[in-house]
Amino acid sequence: VDFGTVKVNETKTAVCMIKNTGAADLVISSMDIDAAYASTMHISPAVTFPLTISAGATKTIDILFKPKLQEDVV
Repeated sequence: VDFGTVKVNETKTAVCMIKNTGAADLVISSMDIDAAYASTMHISPAVTFPLTISAGATKTIDILFKPKLQEDVV
């Protein structure tokens, strides 16, 4: 995910679309944010797992990034 340029205490959102191109339900059991970014990133809206996406359907998930310190800026 590329957030582009982000300043300290600025929030940027990356929209992630997950599309099920298969013929059966897609079941996602979990999603994790690397521990190094856990204090600066979160998924919105909160997702309840397992997440099931029907065949042919799309689910949009926003990932928010808000660096708190200059060292958090990537």
